[in-house]
Amino acid sequence: KSFFYYNKGLIYADKTNDSKLKNLLHNNLGNIYCFDKKEYQKGIAHYKKSLEYSAKANDSSQLVLTNLNIAWAYFDIGKYKEGAPYLKFINKNYSRFENKSISVILNMLNGMYFANSGENDKAESYFLKAIELGKKEGSKSDLSYSHQEYSKFLLKKGDYKKAYENLVVYDKITEELYNEDKLKKADV
Repeated sequence: KSFFYYNKGLIYADKTNDSKLKNLLHNNLGNIYCFDKKEYQKGIAHYKKSLEYSAKANDSSQLVLTNLNIAWAYFDIGKYKEGAPYLKFINKNYSRFENKSISVILNMLNGMYFANSGENDKAESYFLKAIELGKKEGSKSDLSYSHQEYSKFLLKKGDYKKAYENLVVYDKITEELYNEDKLKKADV
């Protein structure tokens, strides 16, 4: 349903000069395409449109968030070279728009990037920081993703025991989130 309504909203938004609304709609469509439908190229195209509208609206906090989404989408499909400029932008501009949730994902993305480039010590440091921040102040879903990506890194490194332990934590948090979501839907 959300996909339908975001597209419908985009039809109406395109008839206005409201760059902020267009930005949010494109970003949300990017999220659906990348993380629900696994159609990354379509999602990234929407994210890039969102960036255009963020620039027009002079919405720098949304620029950071959308760059984060693009980097994550590229990294998810193993295109680290394409995602690197977006990660670089976030690292450079993040401090002006500090956000607890973004800090968890930003550290996780840096971990993924350095893991891919073979800089294991840096990668490990970023993954552990993401998990630490996720436990303190981040959302459960961000924490779960951090454990999942750290597990993949450990597996690649050959540390099977720690990889398994992190995968168990990921599964536990994911199950908790699923059960919380079911309870919310039952209350409606």
